[in-house]
Amino acid sequence: TTTTVQTTEDAAETTSSVQTTDEAAETTTTTVQTTDEAAETTTVQTTEDAAETTSSVQTTDEAAETTTTIQTTDEAVESTTSVHTTEDVAETTYVQTTDDAAETTSSVQTTDEAAETTTTVQTTDEAVESTSSVQTTEDAAETTSVQTTDDAAETTSPIQTTEDAAETTTIVQTTDEAAETTT
Repeated sequence: TTTTVQTTEDAAETTSSVQTTDEAAETTTTTVQTTDEAAETTTVQTTEDAAETTSSVQTTDEAAETTTTIQTTDEAVESTTSVHTTEDVAETTYVQTTDDAAETTSSVQTTDEAAETTTTVQTTDEAVESTSSVQTTEDAAETTSVQTTDDAAETTSPIQTTEDAAETTTIVQTTDEAAETTT
């Protein structure tokens, strides 16, 4: 079964399209698209095929200059979620998460144009291995970077801090591998 609905109104400049296809065990594609030039643009697309679900949502608000994209994929034990938001006035935020059995990866990046601050947080967990990275940049004051890796007998941690005002840089690195210790 295929159904298509399209509507155009010149006054409000709105377009909506809906299409659905169902073939036995496969349900493919539901698309809803709406355009309103005065306020916003929204696109929703969904695909379901047995164990897989993909959803993409994008919203644009021309008045506030804001664009938001949300994408989700679920394939049995794997889930991927992406959220992207852009606001020209204030900040940019990006969140991505992948969960596949023993592996988890999370990345968060935030940019504040007013305060000129960028923060990135990334975490990876694969059974016995964990990696964490935190990076923050502030143009006014300081730059801080922290990275940690833990894989059974090995631990490495570099920490670097820079303060423009006092012109001070500190680096700390530690490695521990069974009988060997390096600091």
